[in-house]
Amino acid sequence: MKYIIQIVVFCLLMCNIYIGFKYYKLKDSALLIADKYASLSIREERINQKLKNYSIYQQTMEGCDIPDVIMVNREKDSLTLSSLCKNVTDTIFCFRFKDTHCEACIQHAMRLLNSIAEKNHGKIVVLCGYTNYVHFAAFVSKQNNEMLVYNIENIKGWDIDQIEQSYFFIINDRKVHNVFIPLKEDDEYTQHYIHVLLHKYWKMNI
Repeated sequence: MKYIIQIVVFCLLMCNIYIGFKYYKLKDSALLIADKYASLSIREERINQKLKNYSIYQQTMEGCDIPDVIMVNREKDSLTLSSLCKNVTDTIFCFRFKDTHCEACIQHAMRLLNSIAEKNHGKIVVLCGYTNYVHFAAFVSKQNNEMLVYNIENIKGWDIDQIEQSYFFIINDRKVHNVFIPLKEDDEYTQHYIHVLLHKYWKMNI
């Protein structure tokens, strides 16, 4: 009888050890899930805040005039941004970035623009912001010849040009339209924007 009691006690002890082990394992999993959920919540909150801030820039820029800022091409010829619109009806798709912006974001945008240029989808202009001309010339040499690439260190009067983020916009009727600041966290968001603009202005799809 005593032997049986010992076996029962041993089994109960092992069950308690097993249950305790499972409890702590589940507790660790629950904490891990909670941490991931908190990280996702913070990420979503940051994205929402970015979208709110970007929306203000988009609304402010909509319909504004093209400034007469001086820019240069690879040959160091000077011209103004507004001079790109030779005709009132010209529609130009612009991408603006500076050399201090996210390199991965710039490369992603340029891959999209180069693929569009290869298919002759509209008139594409890239407005770089290099402080070093050699770096600008090296960048131009790698791009599709169908794109026009210029360098402007700063576009004075544009608040959007002071944020550390690249952006897109359309020039139509010599006005700025459809300003878009891409999200680093969502490449599909950018692709959808480009798809919408190509269809809207040139009736084309990518």
